[in-house]
Amino acid sequence: PPSTDPESLARSPAPNTGHQPSSFLGHVKSSSSSSSSSSQRQKQQQRRGEQQQQDARQEGEEAAGDKQRNSGGMKRVLLAGGKGFLGSAIRRNLLQKGHKVTVVSRSAGSEEGVVSWDALKDGKIPESDVIINLAGAPILDMKKPWTESYKEECESSRIETTALLANAAVQANKKPGVFIATSAVGYYPASKTAKFAEDYVSSASLDGWACGLCHKIEGAASPAADAGIRTVLMRMGVIMGRGGGAYGNMKLPFRLGVGGAFGDGTQWFPWIHLEDAADLYSFAIENKNVSGPLNAVSPHSVSNGAFCNALAKAWWRPAIFNVPAFALKLIGEERASMLLEGQHVVPKKALELGYQFKYSNVTEACDELVNGKS
Repeated sequence: PPSTDPESLARSPAPNTGHQPSSFLGHVKSSSSSSSSSSQRQKQQQRRGEQQQQDARQEGEEAAGDKQRNSGGMKRVLLAGGKGFLGSAIRRNLLQKGHKVTVVSRSAGSEEGVVSWDALKDGKIPESDVIINLAGAPILDMKKPWTESYKEECESSRIETTALLANAAVQANKKPGVFIATSAVGYYPASKTAKFAEDYVSSASLDGWACGLCHKIEGAASPAADAGIRTVLMRMGVIMGRGGGAYGNMKLPFRLGVGGAFGDGTQWFPWIHLEDAADLYSFAIENKNVSGPLNAVSPHSVSNGAFCNALAKAWWRPAIFNVPAFALKLIGEERASMLLEGQHVVPKKALELGYQFKYSNVTEACDELVNGKS
């Protein structure tokens, strides 16, 4: 029989009851905890690795984008006034060339690629390689009476928006490479004999209201130039294109055969076709040698009468009903001066830098206006 001696019982092994000793359970728990911690560390390391790979890809894409933009490829363009007649044409031109365009407009809504002026009031702008300003109340909008208040609106809407964008460009964390302000050929004084290239310096106080306004617009862009941003001052001529602009006002009377020149028609008419006007902005962006004033006019300017004759011929109509000077003065003195007086402006800089105009001949331009695809 088994010994019942207390010492023997103490030396005998514990009976197998089916339960593990507490020391073994502790080992299992410790092993399980260690395995769980190791698994968590592996998952954390995996997540960190994936995040690092994602960051590396993003940095690579940004570097590739910067390299492409710096090499003259795709640019991020902030286009103020991009919903108007000229702005819409510039937007199409830039998109066709592979650039990314963000439009600044009074009515942004939920449209993709459009921001409101209100969003820029604090001086913050989307990161951009190029900023273009076209904003401004239309001076020759005959639906608007030429009152002092509207004249002031035409001035402030151009000067203040140019200043806002120029200062925002200077303050941006990453400054844009190009800033383009839109001025006009009104910078030059009216003359029937002089010829004006970009190097001519006019007098803001002596050469009329339009000249003074152009000086103020160009002056508002100076902070960008002073900060080392390549700044272009686009001195825009009279834009001729289907769907708006000067031709939008001229089309009906010429189509009906009652069109004609303004006044005696001998004043210079510094015109440019819409397609060339839009393309010159792309040219200014892509050509690093373009800076300062750039005359946006056809290389073959003609008199107002000659242009009207070419347009009437394209319609197979006469051009015998000139608009008398006294009638034009009823729309406002400054407006009348812009129509009755003109300047012989030449695109010297654009031609020297190799720009090729699509419509340099007035006959071809008028034929496109009348017979081109809408």
